[in-house]
Amino acid sequence: MEYSDKKIWAHYEEIKFITGLYIVLFFAVPFCVISFSCLAHSAEIDDGVPGAVNSAILIGLNWCAIIMPILTVLFIVWFFFYSDKVKCTDTNIEYYRFLFSKESRNVPYSSITKCVFNDGLWYNKKKYVFGRKILIFNKSDIILQFDLYYKLCLLLIDALGERKAMLVGDNETCKTVDNYFKLDFDKLQDSDKLKILKYYCKPTRTKYKTSEEILNKK
Repeated sequence: MEYSDKKIWAHYEEIKFITGLYIVLFFAVPFCVISFSCLAHSAEIDDGVPGAVNSAILIGLNWCAIIMPILTVLFIVWFFFYSDKVKCTDTNIEYYRFLFSKESRNVPYSSITKCVFNDGLWYNKKKYVFGRKILIFNKSDIILQFDLYYKLCLLLIDALGERKAMLVGDNETCKTVDNYFKLDFDKLQDSDKLKILKYYCKPTRTKYKTSEEILNKK
């Protein structure tokens, strides 16, 4: 299995969002703070007071020196909270709660009765389950819960088998990958499997497509 020896982010969507947001704020916060400082000292700048612009920029930079470390620490804490990773071995799922964790929670495949890839809404046992999640069950209990990430989906399908891995259909019922896309998933190459799962996991997916349409074979 291509991914069996690698750890994959359990909450990839959160990690991507946090990282992207921090990059944006890393540039936006200093710009806004310096701009506000210049605006606050606009009277001196308009009057042509010598050094007014440099003084306003320096005050803004001093505020950035206070704000940015605090912001960075908050983002590091936020990042580590969602830094859990998943690895599949020959016999069990290894779940690492934090990025540098040495110890893992081991869940044997034999204890897993079903793995559901929920793309947003699923009606399960007379109640709705919301959110784009991977739900791993032992009988009726959810024992693990991850983000809906196509590489992690493939890892779990390879590890658990296609009969245990279920996709939520458009009518909110569970189907195997074969039944959902009307194909023999096991015979596809890994690159094609990833294309199929990547399409299913897209948050902007609005309609059902056949495997031929997704793989551009039609």
